Amino acid sequence: MVEVGDKVVHLRYGAGTVTGRQVLKRQGKRRPHFCIELADETGTLLIPEDAIENAELRQAMQDTILIKDVMDDTPDELHDNHRPRQGFIEKKLNSGKPAQITLVLRDLSWRERTGKLTGTDRRLRKNALERLVGEIALGTSSTAEDIQVHIDGIVEDAMQQHLANLPGLDGCAVNS
Repeated sequence: MVEVGDKVVHLRYGAGTVTGRQVLKRQGKRRPHFCIELADETGTLLIPEDAIENAELRQAMQDTILIKDVMDDTPDELHDNHRPRQGFIEKKLNSGKPAQITLVLRDLSWRERTGKLTGTDRRLRKNALERLVGEIALGTSSTAEDIQVHIDGIVEDAMQQHLANLPGLDGCAVNS
């Protein structure tokens, strides 16, 4: 159950804060709704209280532990053909799940290091980073800029570690 003041993420609409309750009357019936002010200032999301369990809503992340854990795992090699690769990436982004979004950031950051990033891949990588930063900024007292710097550091450290673990490179960086 959510409460007023909770920092939440709707899988389709993004992060926001539960700001209150409102009763709406429709077809003669009164139905209480939670009001969620979206963090990207695109408006207010109204979710009926009796539908909150099925509303694709979860608590916002409040730290970068999950991000670090995912980044430390070996990156997946993405398809070289841009259409299936980008469709696969967009599906993960659209899941709204932080672990899936972090996988996108990790795998595209790795692809960037190995010199295989297209303009669309860059846009998708930026989208993943912005989603993670925005969600954590909502759930903490840190600024988005500070969180982005912190996440950028996590990504950089992980990419350096992955490069160091490549066989036959003897610590040489690839396109860094």
